[in-house]
Amino acid sequence: MTSSELSMSTTLKRRHGRLNLKDEEDILEASNAALRDLESCCSVPASVILPSVINVASARQTSLPIGHQTHHSFRSLAHSESDDEEFGAERASMSTPSSEKARRCSTFGVASRNAQEERDDSSSSFARGQPRTPPPAEMEDVATSNIIHTLPNELLTLIFEAGSVLTYPSLVEPKSPFVPITVKKVSSFMNTVMHVCHRWRQVAIHTPALWTTLHISRSRKALDNLPSVKDFRNPMPWVTEHLMRSQCLPLDISLDCRHISIKSVFNQLIPESHRWRSLVITIPSVQDLPNALSSLKKIPVPALETLEITSLKYHDSIAPNLTSFFRGGLSPNLSHVRLNRVSLSWLAFPLKGLTTLDLRFVIWPTFPHLAEMLSGSPNLQNLILHIDNTAAKLLDRRGRAAINIPSLRSLEIRLFSQGSPTICPFLQIFSIPALESLTLREVTSSDWCRILVYFRVNCTSYPVLRHLRLSCIRGLISVDSSAVRAFPQLTHLTLNGIYSSAFCRLLVDEKTDDGYRVPVWPNMTSLSIRGDVDLNVNLLERAIIARRRMGRALMNVDLDHRKPSED
Repeated sequence: MTSSELSMSTTLKRRHGRLNLKDEEDILEASNAALRDLESCCSVPASVILPSVINVASARQTSLPIGHQTHHSFRSLAHSESDDEEFGAERASMSTPSSEKARRCSTFGVASRNAQEERDDSSSSFARGQPRTPPPAEMEDVATSNIIHTLPNELLTLIFEAGSVLTYPSLVEPKSPFVPITVKKVSSFMNTVMHVCHRWRQVAIHTPALWTTLHISRSRKALDNLPSVKDFRNPMPWVTEHLMRSQCLPLDISLDCRHISIKSVFNQLIPESHRWRSLVITIPSVQDLPNALSSLKKIPVPALETLEITSLKYHDSIAPNLTSFFRGGLSPNLSHVRLNRVSLSWLAFPLKGLTTLDLRFVIWPTFPHLAEMLSGSPNLQNLILHIDNTAAKLLDRRGRAAINIPSLRSLEIRLFSQGSPTICPFLQIFSIPALESLTLREVTSSDWCRILVYFRVNCTSYPVLRHLRLSCIRGLISVDSSAVRAFPQLTHLTLNGIYSSAFCRLLVDEKTDDGYRVPVWPNMTSLSIRGDVDLNVNLLERAIIARRRMGRALMNVDLDHRKPSED
């Protein structure tokens, strides 16, 4: 057979979506020519998927070598590391291909053309032994793939670390404490990285910092699929794997206790308690907490900095008997505590290193007990209080002295009231002369008037209060000289979900337009307005220009028209 006859006999023809060749010997010749063409042209990008004529059982989404010495295979989630070895052996055996392998290679050589005209033209050039030129879009994919795989391992590690922080599960808190909290989960970033390619998997496995965050949970579906109760109580293998790969680094642990055996999980975690940096526990209700925390009574956690315990359901002031955990100085570095709908008495006070205390609709102790707790935290700087009707009765001072917190810098109060309680009695609980920032959330317009009266009378008790945050005040509020006299040293004002035009109108004038004629916040340099759909931009612009002409320029103005944020 002459070369021209061989060329004609190996011409690839497509009829009704099928590849027709003359006989097996011709297939072998065509496959060798296909391999030569593929080596001479640019690499096929990873996005090119094998055509439908290939047997699905043997198909794999792959890319040809990007460099002379480096090979990257992109796999689906079902593939393991052994797939890479099999694929490498398959490529090595192509020098003496079987008829089946030759048929697959020949098909792959022509199937990456995007249009029917390209397929016909490529068949002719393939038979002539001419290398093809990839289309521009394909060249762009190849270049992008090459750039990604030139990133050094150190840079990949930094990217992976940043991405792993974004997958932390969050709690969606409703406005009413009587509505259950929902857990908003996101897909595991690390699981995605591990299944991109063999190199990324190896970089991730050998980077201990990527394995220090453990989100331990189980879906309801996975729970129903467990064969027996014994499997429910068995240790989770992946938890052991994370602990091993994280080596000796600090651990950030999040436990969703709804569908897991908490005792079995703690049996895995407690041997590494000296590495716990943060611990977040989510329980269905307060009645489930004794079972969750019974293992922690005498466990030392010397590196623990953050503790958060959340009950998804409201407690109705009913708390089971539970001895406080981390007692006797077992958590010397604990600085951030957040309790949500659980009992404050379960926390082992005093906590000398405590700097931030976040209490959201907790089961409150009596006023003397609360005073005793906080007196042992001389470094407390941030206090967040979300209060309901039950707190008003338990925290009644009844003529007692206020709780002195000389180090407190920031205070947030949110009042959910279905009756007469107002926010002012809770302000009077504390003596906080160093307070710099005050946040008031979801107060009523009538309560706002009471707040102005309280601070106007007691403004000398807050000599350094300069930052005021108002969030979601219900109803229209009046803003006049009372607001200026209540907070005379204001430098930062943040309005979240509030009709802001009243404040902007006040900022236009140098002094209040009433009998008091007091200067309108002469020290203010920052204004933030968020969630005001009725924002009067022209009025705000007038205020900015007027402040600049007065020599009181607003150095920072932050605007966000989106829905007001919860936090």
